[in-house]
Amino acid sequence: MPTLVRTTMVEIQTTDGRTAVLEESGWRCNDRNLLPLLCEKAQIDTSVDDPLLHAANLACYAAKARIVRSTNEPASGPRAVINRLGRALTDSSLQKALTRSDDINHRPGIEQLRNLKMNRLM
Repeated sequence: MPTLVRTTMVEIQTTDGRTAVLEESGWRCNDRNLLPLLCEKAQIDTSVDDPLLHAANLACYAAKARIVRSTNEPASGPRAVINRLGRALTDSSLQKALTRSDDINHRPGIEQLRNLKMNRLM
């Protein structure tokens, strides 16, 4: 049964105080030792109902961390469709407007991100 809400952002904190944030675009972290671990062990799996929460749980296990903050939005219905369309339009339009290029297509893992966004639009 599909979930009623989906996670849009998760912040985790390790036992030694390091933090990382997972969004649809991937992991963000200032710690150069933690980021590779998260990218390897806690990848976004689009086959599960809530991919970001699933990846965050994997990260917590791998990095001995806990979830300290997360944001959710409706997973279905008219409001969810409007949110997804707005984000899809804004993401690509802003990227092209600010950089005047298509750099986003050359980042590692972009195919996974593109598939995640397309699945959510459908």
